[in-house]
Amino acid sequence: MEFSPGRHVAVHALGCEAAGTSFALLYADFGAAGELDQALAQWKRASLAAGRAAAQSEQPFVPAGALGLAQSAVVNARGQRPDGSAVHSRAAYFARGTYAFQAVVYSGDANAQASEPFFAGLRFP
Repeated sequence: MEFSPGRHVAVHALGCEAAGTSFALLYADFGAAGELDQALAQWKRASLAAGRAAAQSEQPFVPAGALGLAQSAVVNARGQRPDGSAVHSRAAYFARGTYAFQAVVYSGDANAQASEPFFAGLRFP
C-alpha cells in the first residue's frame, strides 16, 4: 500500500471463506503511532474505491486494547466484485501500538449473523 507519495507500507493478510462469506484480517506496521489516524482514513477510502463501494453506514469501533482514534470505525458498504456481482462488506478499522488493522467480511448479502461473532472476537490482551 502506498501510504504517502513514495512511502510504501507492507500489508499482511489472513483470511478464509465459509458458506460463501469471506473473512479477512489485514495489518500493517506504520512505524509511528502518530500516523495511524491518517492511515486508517486512507485505508478506508482505498478499500471503498477498490470495491467500487459506497458506505451505507459508519460507527465508531474500538476493540478492547485498541487505541481510541477518531478514525477507528466499522463501515458497512455495498459494492461490486471484480465479476460485477453485488457484494456487501462490513469492515472495521482500528489500531494498536504502531499497527493499523482492517477486519473485513464480504458476502453476497448483508448477513449480520455471519459477521457478528467475527467482530465480537476482535480484542487485544
